[in-house]
Amino acid sequence: MEIKNQKSPRHLRLCRSGRRSGEAPVLTLEGLWLQELGFDIGDLVQITPGKKELTIKVIEKWKSGR
Repeated sequence: MEIKNQKSPRHLRLCRSGRRSGEAPVLTLEGLWLQELGFDIGDLVQITPGKKELTIKVIEKWKSGR
């Protein structure tokens, strides 16, 4: 599959959660662009926090028939 916008940055606004214990930022990622980058439904991902950044990578591809 051809990756169309691999280096194009995405700008998303953080939302607030509706948690009773207080507000917390929420970030939702969705769209076919994730699939174009190699992320598929059911994949296990690792999110590594850094200073004002998050790195997300697939650590296990989903195997159908589980």
